[in-house]
Amino acid sequence: MKAAFFDIDNTLTESRAPISEELAGLLSRLIDAVPVALISGGSAADIESQVVSRLSHTRRENLYLVPTEGAELRAFEDGSWKTVYARPIPGDKKRRILDALERVAPAFGGAGAYVEDRGGLVAYHGLGKGSSLEEKYAWDPAREKRIPLVKALRALLPDAEIGIAGSTTVNVSDAGVDKAYGIAELLKRLSLAPADAIFVGDALCPGGNDEPALDRGVRVLPTSGPSETAAIIGRLLNEAGDSSGRARPRKVAYFCMEYGLEDDLPIFAGGLGILAGDIVRAAGTRSDISLTALGLINRRGMKSSENKGDVDYALQLAQRGYAKTVTVEVPIAGRVVRACAWRKSFGSSEAYLFDTALPENAPQDRKAADFLYQREQEPRIVQELVLGVGGVRLLGRLGIVPDAYHFNEGHTGFGALAAELEASAPRGSIVATKHTILPGAGTYLSRADFERYLGAYIRGCGGSVDGVFSRGALSRDKDIFSTTRFLLGAAGRSTGVSQAHVAAEKVRYPHSPLFSIVNGVDPLRWAAPSQDKAALRAELVRFANQAAGSRLDPGIMTVVWARRFVAYKRPGLLLGDAEALLALVSDPERPMQFIFAGKAYQDDEVGVQALARIRRLAQDPRFRGRIAYIPDYSISAAKKLVQGADVWLNTPIPGFEACGTSGMKAGLNGALVLSAVDGWVAEAKGLAEAGWLMSERNIERELYRYLRAAAAEFGSARWEARAAAIRRIVGAGFTVQRMLDIYLEKLYTPTDEASTIRQVAP
Repeated sequence: MKAAFFDIDNTLTESRAPISEELAGLLSRLIDAVPVALISGGSAADIESQVVSRLSHTRRENLYLVPTEGAELRAFEDGSWKTVYARPIPGDKKRRILDALERVAPAFGGAGAYVEDRGGLVAYHGLGKGSSLEEKYAWDPAREKRIPLVKALRALLPDAEIGIAGSTTVNVSDAGVDKAYGIAELLKRLSLAPADAIFVGDALCPGGNDEPALDRGVRVLPTSGPSETAAIIGRLLNEAGDSSGRARPRKVAYFCMEYGLEDDLPIFAGGLGILAGDIVRAAGTRSDISLTALGLINRRGMKSSENKGDVDYALQLAQRGYAKTVTVEVPIAGRVVRACAWRKSFGSSEAYLFDTALPENAPQDRKAADFLYQREQEPRIVQELVLGVGGVRLLGRLGIVPDAYHFNEGHTGFGALAAELEASAPRGSIVATKHTILPGAGTYLSRADFERYLGAYIRGCGGSVDGVFSRGALSRDKDIFSTTRFLLGAAGRSTGVSQAHVAAEKVRYPHSPLFSIVNGVDPLRWAAPSQDKAALRAELVRFANQAAGSRLDPGIMTVVWARRFVAYKRPGLLLGDAEALLALVSDPERPMQFIFAGKAYQDDEVGVQALARIRRLAQDPRFRGRIAYIPDYSISAAKKLVQGADVWLNTPIPGFEACGTSGMKAGLNGALVLSAVDGWVAEAKGLAEAGWLMSERNIERELYRYLRAAAAEFGSARWEARAAAIRRIVGAGFTVQRMLDIYLEKLYTPTDEASTIRQVAP
């Protein structure tokens, strides 16, 4: 990176206020490191008063001003600012622009709308000069009010450039004069190629005045405001070296179908999504990794037995700081599917969530954005191709060349294909993680369906359809393509998520290439600020009673089972002996209570039945006040559960759990683990002394025996010693930061491995 260009409106400043001291310092350091231009929809005077006057850079010749949409260029030469060129709007055209605005703009304006003549640009402001910043941000956050105005003006002014800017503005300039023109002229002056430059702007959406920059070949970074711009400048300083001697951060593109990024934004199904959210957030606090996360927005969440069906979660994205940015096109089955990307920064990490619910798409493609992990083949393939192919294309549009493409689960396998075909990614840069041993973690296609969905795409990229199909063909059935098999064959390195997971995988698939990097959790996200367990339990009980209509007691030992209701997690294990369970909850001296939480897939009969059974038990008069089921399981609910539980109950069939990070989160908060031996539990040294591990032989009997033992110890010095031990075990060996350290060492460092295709598991 040799040059960085910044828009001003909403990118560096808030309204007409000067930039902050922090941002001025960062920008000054960047100007001293590389040539920098400030690009604004405002005037040169705006740039000088809002930005230049606050800077402390020493290399004055490195700063250029490109105001009025590129209609002017100013440079600092011989001790003063000089105009290099100016492109004012011709008088007759300006009159037509003003006339057009007078005719159509009032229908789209708000209180106090006005027109501003800036010489090379005419700006229409929908809310006028007197509105507060909050009013401006709230007026048209999705740009819905201004898009019709832009269309109306373009019909009247076909020889003008028109684009949405800032919070309330539409800008009009002369034909051919826009941000892209300004960038091109400046690159010429600096003798730089487009690939040497980066543009940062807040209006890169369709119709936005920054959108033309997308077609100039420069790397484009969207931003939602000054705080995000500060994080971007920090990353650019790392890339530029910044005279500090720090190494350039490793660039990672992280592909995953689900993300648990936000409290109560349920675009995830379970542990994989929560893990992905932890990784994005934790990577965003580090200077040695620059992570771009690619995923999907599912407007109605996961299709569970509790799904309300009428909630459009996309409406919450703008409120949470996500902005619609670049739109990509993906060829699928002879048609083009378009997907816009909702973007948000988490520190130095950037997340892009694709959305196909666009009016220009066919109805079946809009529906692909409804639910996570669609069961019907057509929308499921659309989801996976949009994420995989669209994700690689988005990286290209942004000018990001990853050091590592990290694909999570077979659902993302088409991304590995696109990385090979479109980005010429070397095999050593493609890495994969298999998070489960179950076959449902990938997609299977017949030869005919593979040809229908991907044939034209592969041939269009110069690839061999038969060659790609053979790399993913099952060993037991050469006419079935497995995305998981293809992904593991394409990857230079592939990991499982615990030693037990990898061991179980190799029993089933002896040629499996997986090695283990155990998952971790983010203490900053999951550990309670206070470790007062009595207060945390009381808060959990209050929450559970309100959510479930139960009457739990904040003063007694509380056992939590919270995860997806699926057969291998054995949600009904505790319920096998109703009389023994009744004895536990009604013990006059050492009573205990149980909280269940989680969801069942709508078409998972075993999970739905288990959930119904627990709900019935919670309503049974014999167990009222001692058993509660919390509906609408969410991240905020999970935090209360892991922080307030005294005992975390984990009952998977060994060989199927893979990892089980919920127990780690509970352990961070001093909850003792009562678990079958699988996943992370199998490799956590000292865990048997910090909880109770059940053998499979007579596991139901052991479960009740250990619960009675826990009740006998509850509140004792021995209990406190166990709680301190579990906190140490998790904090030392099972955090997401430690996992990222290992990722950087063993996964994200490119290798020169041979490109031969290995025999891998389906």
